[in-house]
Amino acid sequence: MNFQKNRERFFNEMPDQSVAIIPSGNVKQRSNDTYYPFRQDSNFYYLTGFLEDSAMLVMQKVDGHKKTTIFVHPKDPLKEMWEGRRVGVEKIRDIIACDESLSIDDYDTNIMDKIKGCQTLYAPTALIKGSLSDKIEKAKEGKSAHLYPDTFKDINALLFALRRKKQPFEIAFIKQALEITQKAHHAAMAKANPSKYEYDIMALVEYIFKTGGASGDAYTTIVAGGNNANILHYTDNGHKLLDGELILMDAGSEYKLYASDITRCFPVNGKFSTPQKELYEIVLKTQKAAIERIKPGVLRSYISDQAIQMLSQGLKDIKVLDQSLDEIIEKELYKPYYPHGIGHWMGLDVHDPVAYKDAHDKEFAFEEGDVLTIEPGLYLDAGDETIPEIYKGIGIRIEDNILVTKEGCENLSSDIAKEIHEVEDRCQMDLYDYI
Repeated sequence: MNFQKNRERFFNEMPDQSVAIIPSGNVKQRSNDTYYPFRQDSNFYYLTGFLEDSAMLVMQKVDGHKKTTIFVHPKDPLKEMWEGRRVGVEKIRDIIACDESLSIDDYDTNIMDKIKGCQTLYAPTALIKGSLSDKIEKAKEGKSAHLYPDTFKDINALLFALRRKKQPFEIAFIKQALEITQKAHHAAMAKANPSKYEYDIMALVEYIFKTGGASGDAYTTIVAGGNNANILHYTDNGHKLLDGELILMDAGSEYKLYASDITRCFPVNGKFSTPQKELYEIVLKTQKAAIERIKPGVLRSYISDQAIQMLSQGLKDIKVLDQSLDEIIEKELYKPYYPHGIGHWMGLDVHDPVAYKDAHDKEFAFEEGDVLTIEPGLYLDAGDETIPEIYKGIGIRIEDNILVTKEGCENLSSDIAKEIHEVEDRCQMDLYDYI
């Protein structure tokens, strides 16, 4: 019923005399006779909750009447023996509560009838510009040209706007993903020691994700020891963990395709050094201040500007930069040490593709139901000869997942250790408390 309500919300945004075509994801080949694990297209899942590949959803709104048709693989015992079981044409109708279900083999011969009588077509741009466009142009050559769409709109703009405000069931899925992710981060803190490699931590995290009920990771886990933390999208995860260094771990599980996205930093030997503590506290105070400012009506740029000011002041305090605060900010001298934004939307995609500005370039303010990350950081590369020696090779990022509420916000990941004493305590825990 949750996904049926999503379709109703989508129908309400469609004008009369319109049709929408939403394809599922397709299986992608990895190498000869092998394929990547299938992950459903986020838009298709948002409207159906259906997890099979190579399906098509068609939504028609004509003269006030709404009709939903899904095209899926038919039952085929031989194929299913090799590739896995299919729901089939008959059962799918009850599973997603649609009006009509047909075989995907009949899509090409039926789609033009579904489009007929509609003036506006919503579909992915690639579909509009592909073979469907040729079919429509050919159909419009006859006397019934007026019966086919003359307005084509990319479906993403409409769907992404709907996906921004999270429904209660979506928030529940994200919370479940975070519960699993919390266990993985705490286990990683307990496991870390100078005898391990980055991949040991990664393997533990992925094990906990899977045994905890997650569908997998929401993105490739980052386990960056020492100076590797200064590579923002580090995924090699192959180096030995060294005594005295920090680990930056960016890892989040995915539950029913809804993401979590958490970054924590913890010491390999279980104790932060004084320079590590100094940098960590700058980032932590910045993150806390940013979260405290989040509420409906506040602009993301306001949060970002405040974070830049605090991080810049921190860099000045530890003598990484010696210019005035105004000059540091005006000339963006902080950029080599804080090159990314304060956070991003999150949901079915770990970076939910929701716009930050409207068509007139006006920034959207936070609204109740938004879910986003807040993740300030400081990155001091070991090869940077301009910074004090004691800070070289330290990279810090602290990331939490935030729900905007009616009057403020809720930190959905607040139970994941991030105070220095909490992290050090977790590093002393027995790993077997988590596995």
